Amino acid sequence: MLLFHCSQAAVDGLRITRKGKQESWITQTPLPAAMAEPAIPHWHWHLHQVTISRQRVWVAMEQQTRFAMVLWGFKKGEGEALLHCFYERLANHLIWTLTYLELLDDQQAEQLLPPLLAQLSPFHFVAGSDRSVQAHITDVVQLCRLAVSEQGCLPDNQEQAAGFDMQLNQTPRSVRGGPYIFPDEQLLCLLLERLDGYHKVTADAVKSAFKAARRAYFDVPPIA
Repeated sequence: MLLFHCSQAAVDGLRITRKGKQESWITQTPLPAAMAEPAIPHWHWHLHQVTISRQRVWVAMEQQTRFAMVLWGFKKGEGEALLHCFYERLANHLIWTLTYLELLDDQQAEQLLPPLLAQLSPFHFVAGSDRSVQAHITDVVQLCRLAVSEQGCLPDNQEQAAGFDMQLNQTPRSVRGGPYIFPDEQLLCLLLERLDGYHKVTADAVKSAFKAARRAYFDVPPIA
């Protein structure tokens, strides 16, 4: 199951009035106990909405890893469009990261999508946010505003948007005063952990691949 924990701004953005009747994507009734305490962990993402350069911009952040995706291009109350964009961006990120780090080839990476999408179903938007996650979302929003002020606009295609997400998630973050983590690395480890049995990639292999990629990016020679 996929649970989106929505800030008040996100709740407002997922609500619309049609013909005098208010419609909302927010689940109004409490989830059943069996759904609240599952054998297979739920995916918890937090959702917030802001306005940047006259556009509705959404930030979705995974609770455990603090991995963030910035989404835009749909109107108030268009929950279906938001979901489509979220699923597409997450799937593309998984495939691109695994192949870029040479952990899996395209075909092997794509075989992970059906079991992942099964874990992300059903979905629920629920009201309520977490202060710690919201603080990191606020940092992401500030980076978005800075990027728009420097470049004049948001990324204008999927490739640029994915690149922007990649930059955001290479920034180390600390969760509740703990050690600093890299959200991109943490999300991939979590995804592969939840998809255990569908691949043979180890957590150590992921960490080694990210370490080598960061060293190459900053052109740092390996320690002898």
